[in-house]
Amino acid sequence: MTDIEKRLEAFLNEFEREGYETGAGLKDEADFTSIYERHAGLFSHETAAAARGAVPEERGCGTLVAFLTVNIIDNALKEAMDDLITAELKATIQANGKEVPLRQAQILISNEPDPAARRALDSARLAAQRKLNPQYAVLQRRSHLMALDMGYSSYTDFFQKLEGLDLSVLKAHTQKLLDETAGVYEELLNRYRNALLPGVSAADLEQCDMAFMRRASHFDDLFPAKELVSSAWKTLAAMGVDAADNPNIRLDIERRENKSPRAFCSPVRVPHEVYLVIMPHGGADDYNSFLHELGHALHFAYADPALPVAHRFLGDNSVTEAHAMTIEYLSYCGPWLEWALGKSESREYLEFMDFFELYMLRRYSAKLHYELALHGGEYGLGECAGIYADTLTRATSVQYNPDDYLRDVDPHFYCARYLRAWMLRRQIVSALEQKFGGTWFTEPGAGRMLHELWSLGQKDNAEAVSARAGFHELNMDAIIAHYKASRK
Repeated sequence: MTDIEKRLEAFLNEFEREGYETGAGLKDEADFTSIYERHAGLFSHETAAAARGAVPEERGCGTLVAFLTVNIIDNALKEAMDDLITAELKATIQANGKEVPLRQAQILISNEPDPAARRALDSARLAAQRKLNPQYAVLQRRSHLMALDMGYSSYTDFFQKLEGLDLSVLKAHTQKLLDETAGVYEELLNRYRNALLPGVSAADLEQCDMAFMRRASHFDDLFPAKELVSSAWKTLAAMGVDAADNPNIRLDIERRENKSPRAFCSPVRVPHEVYLVIMPHGGADDYNSFLHELGHALHFAYADPALPVAHRFLGDNSVTEAHAMTIEYLSYCGPWLEWALGKSESREYLEFMDFFELYMLRRYSAKLHYELALHGGEYGLGECAGIYADTLTRATSVQYNPDDYLRDVDPHFYCARYLRAWMLRRQIVSALEQKFGGTWFTEPGAGRMLHELWSLGQKDNAEAVSARAGFHELNMDAIIAHYKASRK
């Protein structure tokens, strides 16, 4: 391992640990600044140039240089980012006469059956968000300016050239999805709005309503809380994967006041220390979230420890998202629900989740289109709030609020990773089903196939993993065909 790789791994260990402790509600203030300061010499153009000469390509030189260069910007913004995270941790809203952390707002909204009360909670959330938006705006403006100072025409240009991704190709795939699934989506949306959101008209449908719909509490009986973890270990054991006894995987499922409502995985030391964090709030959503993050944890915890740091920690995150989605898919799989949980009457739930995945595909397609506008340099930041609301509302027929135009943006075009992961997940599951049948999750051969993919870390990009699974390219065609067939 070269000196640069050793320094980078030390930084990543500290950075991921801080992310875990802050996100898990174990700390009241974020302190990424100190970590960047301890590794101040790592993120510079000089270090990136030195890495090009010192790190062989077979050890992921291109990936490592891209990460160092992107983090030149993140390093410059470290104090502003700490300030924002700390402000979010300390922000509160009034809910039912009580002061509660802003981080709990989404959980409260998703569990509130009364439309008026749900909107009141969301209004309180949005009021808190408006106070944070100036800090978000500083981060966006400074990152855009730094990309220009490095000689790129825009932040989009900066990302594409460093990551080797042509986002215009992905945009074309997503536009095809939006165009060709519009009819079936509107039919399904109206069906579930009428069934699950009485009193909410098509014109009044808001994002907070979709959060409540997604919570799907009427399906809670299908997903007993006491079997959340045991059903996962039972499944992996059937595939010959000893995850329950793997000391590399650390579960954090305790409730804490400032714990993030969004489940996440923190690969602190890959593969030896990987945290799976979830804030349980009930039902199907807990299973979906837990299995998704378990997929990440398995990917990192079973990565070959001999891989270079670039292939254990970095690379195309579409790959780890696809592995996460593959394990999450079990919670949408009828045979698994019957085998693992003894639930044979799941057709209504499976149809609903099929619809909701289409909503999410359309939402993330719109997010990509919006973020290309946000980061493309053609529009001022002040114009982007309206573009955000209009783009996502048109794609989903759900009212999106302009105040979320910066909060609803994951760093570094991560929405593109999710979209590519959806395409790759469908291919991995298809390969598993073709080789091992509809109950592939009980077959040791499937476990060996997944273990082999996990062991590669992120040495391969999504296209290479797709080829390993026997496919020729990543596209939306199979997803589109599935939804077209469901309309017949």
